[in-house]
Amino acid sequence: MAFDGGRIRDTVFVGMPKTAELGILTRASLPIASNDTFFYAASLVDLRNEMEPGWQTPGLGWLGGLRTVSDSLSSNGVTPEEWKSAFGSEVGLIGNWAMNSQWPSVVAAMPVQDSAKANRIVTIVTESKTGDVRWRHREKEGAHYYSSDSGLPLFSFSPTIGLSDRMLVIGPDSGSVEAAIKHGAGASELAATRNFQNAERAVPTAQQALVYLDPALFYARFDASLRPLLAMGAAFLPSLSDTVDVGKLPPSEIVARHLGPTVMSQSYRGDGYVAESIGSVPLFQAVVGAVTATTAASTLYKQQSQRGPSIQQTNTPPPITSGPSSPLPSPSGSP
Repeated sequence: MAFDGGRIRDTVFVGMPKTAELGILTRASLPIASNDTFFYAASLVDLRNEMEPGWQTPGLGWLGGLRTVSDSLSSNGVTPEEWKSAFGSEVGLIGNWAMNSQWPSVVAAMPVQDSAKANRIVTIVTESKTGDVRWRHREKEGAHYYSSDSGLPLFSFSPTIGLSDRMLVIGPDSGSVEAAIKHGAGASELAATRNFQNAERAVPTAQQALVYLDPALFYARFDASLRPLLAMGAAFLPSLSDTVDVGKLPPSEIVARHLGPTVMSQSYRGDGYVAESIGSVPLFQAVVGAVTATTAASTLYKQQSQRGPSIQQTNTPPPITSGPSSPLPSPSGSP
């Protein structure tokens, strides 16, 4: 790690044989990224390994859902080779935060190589009986959308799958998925910005993975959502003003001035993988911190959930009993 013109440059090398040849990163999901994108990542991933029978990786809980999907596809005769011919080997993650939205949204995308096979695979997944999840299908402007009934209305969370002849998109709600499908048909707004172009030129051309983070945009949206909540909290909790003075918080423009974009590229050189990042935020340390915080929060939530029934039982008043050392008085009042 070193400082380079006021920015932090990180270089990580991992010596290992090159994995299966998956091609060169094309960033097929980049057209989905818009001017409201604060996070973009694209990586080559061989999902066929995860679909192989008996394949397991300890410690990755999200692979449980992938294993369920894989079993459903295998039982319906879908082979890993058919998956490869239907979808590309590239996975993209796009984080957007619109100016008029209170919370950000993150969608995952994969390029479609054979629309007929892709449609068959998605139909099998959505029609399979997995727990209490049920999918509603609709078509709009040539794209197929599958929305789940198992969402949380309070947080507007209803997982949705969108499939067009170009892209497969999975997101937390139908609005974000529809917007991603619509943007995917045109040119990338993010790629046309000066911040993205300058950041991309600061690192070698990515062959296996590319990550772009705009902390200034994220902080500006976060500040716009946080200030009204603090003001409302001060109105209902006057004691809050003794700790937090909302009027003294610096404007978001002042803070964003010191938060430049951060970019990371990964390629295979010599006998190992090299990942280089540069920006105002140390990317690798930030990722480790985010993963650690998420894991700690998940662990704490599970502990509290498991502890809930025992706490309720502890607070129940004990029944009134009589013992030989303190007998109850008889109805006549005699001992």
